[in-house]
Amino acid sequence: MKQLYTLGVALLLCTPFKGFSQCSDVQSDLSYAYSHVKDAFEANNLTHLQYYANRSLKAFERAQDKFKTCKCEVANNLTYDNIETLEKVDRAKTFEDARFFIKRAIEGAKNTMNALDKCTAVGASDLPLVNNSTSLASATPSAPIITSSSVSNDQLKLAEQKELELRQIKQLLIGQNKAIVLSNIEVYNKALEICDCKSEVLDITQNEEENELISKSIDQIKSHYLNTLKQLTASYLSQLNQCADND
Repeated sequence: MKQLYTLGVALLLCTPFKGFSQCSDVQSDLSYAYSHVKDAFEANNLTHLQYYANRSLKAFERAQDKFKTCKCEVANNLTYDNIETLEKVDRAKTFEDARFFIKRAIEGAKNTMNALDKCTAVGASDLPLVNNSTSLASATPSAPIITSSSVSNDQLKLAEQKELELRQIKQLLIGQNKAIVLSNIEVYNKALEICDCKSEVLDITQNEEENELISKSIDQIKSHYLNTLKQLTASYLSQLNQCADND
């Protein structure tokens, strides 16, 4: 009889714990979405803002897919609203317009996580009570315990992901600036040729390899290429003046 009672308690507990597990996956995606949308709000230009907004959008889309097994209608509906809001960020023409939608998405992300917390709290309150003669520990496996170690691991993963995203932004910035430098060199050399200047072809040797630039901050990378363009322009003007003197 005691065995049947224990089995009954275990079966009753099975469904709530399964729901918690499925909803915990959603909770993780919502946390990432909230983190990315905060990064978007802190961005100081439209490109970076839209990059982090897209990361947040992808996290919300993953969460929405998992709501099929995590039954929380309010949080699911709010997630849908957040996706619609973030999709408008990519279409925004100005930094101010994009930031307006980011503010809405931040508030929406907070409301979504609160709604999910309420759903899981309701699920916990539905767990059956067990009398003193039967130990809950003997009826079911121990529930996972959140420790400082697991929290630290989550923080480490988030930090690693942010570092990877920052590296990707730097690579994009370096690529764009390299293209601008090469384009200017081509235009300047063409102008010197048209002016029939008997001068050396302009060329800027990149003193720093990409790996060295990656280790620098975004502002330092911008400063590096700004100085490169200044040197290039100064060399171009110098050669034009020499052409004028020779004439």
